[in-house]
Amino acid sequence: MKAAKSSSGSVSITDDEFYFICCLVYGEAGDEPYDGQVLVAQCFYNAMKESGMNAYDTRSAYGYYGSTSKGTSESVKKAVRAVFYEGYRYTDAEVLYFYAPSMCKSSWHESQIFVCEVGGHRFFAKRD
Repeated sequence: MKAAKSSSGSVSITDDEFYFICCLVYGEAGDEPYDGQVLVAQCFYNAMKESGMNAYDTRSAYGYYGSTSKGTSESVKKAVRAVFYEGYRYTDAEVLYFYAPSMCKSSWHESQIFVCEVGGHRFFAKRD
């Protein structure tokens, strides 16, 4: 089992979970720029850290809809590795949510704390 370190805790994932997360990020952001892939991985990392759940349960609990059956890419593997194993963060904000405005409208997402927009996704931190 490998562990990713952060200043406020860590998330440990198995090799199977690593591949699952890569497929999930690819399904959500495979055609996005690398920074967008990192941000989606960072959201998922933060969701796992907040929930304390494994990757599979986090996917269900947080409503990630990206297909895990399409495989992955080297770019996505690099992004997930950077976030989960190397502690890389695109932003210091605790991004937790995202959506693609070209695919849907989301007043709920927009009610959270807007952090940034990269590629086709808008990223948000949790509003307490």
